[in-house]
Amino acid sequence: AWEQRFSELVAFKRQHGHCDVPTECTNNHALGIWLKGQKRQYNLFRYGWKSAMTQERVRRLSEVGVRWYVRRPKMAANTDAKRRRKDSSSSSSSSGGGVKAKKARRKQCGGRGE
Repeated sequence: AWEQRFSELVAFKRQHGHCDVPTECTNNHALGIWLKGQKRQYNLFRYGWKSAMTQERVRRLSEVGVRWYVRRPKMAANTDAKRRRKDSSSSSSSSGGGVKAKKARRKQCGGRGE
């Protein structure tokens, strides 16, 4: 199973030029979920907790181009969030963020949108 998903990841990278597999609204939903799980296993492995991750898997995933950390620094994220709140309060249209937009995207993907 792991080898099959890894092969899918290599094919995804060949096609898209990166390994940032989205988990929403794609034909690669299962691959995105698998990669998210690999990152979770990596964190357990890194801190010495019980994990299915091995040094060999870390090496192979890293070589193919997996970015283990993709979060922005907390200060930058807070600044962006404040800017979005300010922008959304000054205009009447909601253009991307927020609970309503997230529910609408889920509904478009066939998920729960209530």
